[in-house]
Amino acid sequence: MLYVKEHTEAIVLCGTPSDEAGKFLHLLTKDLGLIVAHVRSVRDITSKLRYSLLDFSHAYVDLVHGKGGWRVTSAVHIKNLYDERKDGGRFFLVIVRISNLLRRLLNGEEKNETLFNDVLKGFSALSSEDFIGDDVHAIE
Repeated sequence: MLYVKEHTEAIVLCGTPSDEAGKFLHLLTKDLGLIVAHVRSVRDITSKLRYSLLDFSHAYVDLVHGKGGWRVTSAVHIKNLYDERKDGGRFFLVIVRISNLLRRLLNGEEKNETLFNDVLKGFSALSSEDFIGDDVHAIE
């Protein structure tokens, strides 16, 4: 069986632990839309992918679609959208709510480059220090 490797930009909306050290990731990708992908051994201390695939990370990922669904084969970290904000409390709640809303409303794999770019710009704007207090909730 021939597997096709997809290389795309992605935002990790959330991760769920699976098996001993694996993780299922909800990825909002530029070329494939919202997908759920499995990555092996990412929770091991020695994993090279560990910091590239943290929640709310922006990364270039290589994906393969097989019998069991999508699998992440490699990732290159661009930035973590959550780590940039110093007063993480308010920002964290807003980004979690936006991520949950995206996971509920987006249906399957459908390319939507405009939505990906808007979400990325929105998360980047929220992570900047320009927004304080109620401004963060207004953006949400």
